[in-house]
Amino acid sequence: MGYKIKDIKLEKTGGKIPVPFFAAEVIDLSVEWKALFKGGLVGEIEVRRPILNFVKGPTEETSQTKIDKEWQDIVNELMPLKLNRFEIVEGEIHYLDYYSSPKVDVFTSNIYILAENLSNVTDSTNLLPSTVTGSAEIYGGKAKLNMKLDALNKTPTFDMNAEMIGLNLVEVNDFLKAYGKFDVQKGSFGVYTEAAAKDGKLARYVACNCNL
Repeated sequence: MGYKIKDIKLEKTGGKIPVPFFAAEVIDLSVEWKALFKGGLVGEIEVRRPILNFVKGPTEETSQTKIDKEWQDIVNELMPLKLNRFEIVEGEIHYLDYYSSPKVDVFTSNIYILAENLSNVTDSTNLLPSTVTGSAEIYGGKAKLNMKLDALNKTPTFDMNAEMIGLNLVEVNDFLKAYGKFDVQKGSFGVYTEAAAKDGKLARYVACNCNL
């Protein structure tokens, strides 16, 4: 029981930006049968090959950095059930600047994200019952994310670790030239972070590694 939306695009009106804010090959909305067998009537969404484009421009008309809140209402109308499972397959995120010199298109590809038990159907005794895992490719590097959280808590409550290793700095020279006014001939970059939030308090740790 469910339905699919194919070849969706969300574009900023006015014709000032040549790429959509969001596009996806398929959005599959359905009842999560695994949860239904456990007594929970909840929904799941799978998004295949989505592309998210953040654009920096000199004016508001030539920029797009966020989506209107009205789209959240549309999502709620499309999926009237509580969302329990969310999956992204082969996604991309781009940061574009058509006005910089040189022009910038920095992107992350092959994004995979899986969020489960967002409605706390399968484990009501765990303090952090929801899970989010993710991976992506970034210019020869690999990124990973692991998170446990209480998705129903209005106060952010989570335990997370993430890392990105092996990013080839040479491949982001356009970005470095445009905003840092320098370039590199060789080198790699990596970062590791841990963070936890409870009772409104946030603790975090970040370590970076740069080889030139």
